[in-house]
Amino acid sequence: MRRQQREIYLIAKQDRECTKKLAIAAIHESQHQDTKSYGTRSLCGLSTTNPIRQFLLSLTMNQWFERLVIVVIMMNCVMLSVEDPLAEQTQVQISFEMFFIIFYTAELLVKVCALGFVMEQFSYLRDPWNMVSVVRCKFYSCVCYSRSTFLWW
Repeated sequence: MRRQQREIYLIAKQDRECTKKLAIAAIHESQHQDTKSYGTRSLCGLSTTNPIRQFLLSLTMNQWFERLVIVVIMMNCVMLSVEDPLAEQTQVQISFEMFFIIFYTAELLVKVCALGFVMEQFSYLRDPWNMVSVVRCKFYSCVCYSRSTFLWW
């Protein structure tokens, strides 16, 4: 009986060690893929050695940047759900809309400068989610422009 328990313990220990090694290998591989998920040139001129592009790449690859984008999108959803389309817009709503336009445009510009627009293999528009982002940004700008919120100041 003790021998079986000892064998089960050793097998479980080996399994944990193997799982840990696989997890470490997967983390290492994902970190390596992050460094290769962009083209060699951006906007026909910015190489990977350019300090501005290096900063923008580190910013876009940062998990906190993505979390910030998701939080702003959720804030936008909340503001859209609270808004009454038939009522006059308040100054707060107009300010939030302007903030969202500026934020989405800045996100688009940062990612385009970091990844390139469309020519390279891993450029901005080669990712389907980024295509959605461009459509969202353009649509949001058109809707806000049609409501004349660009003249809020």
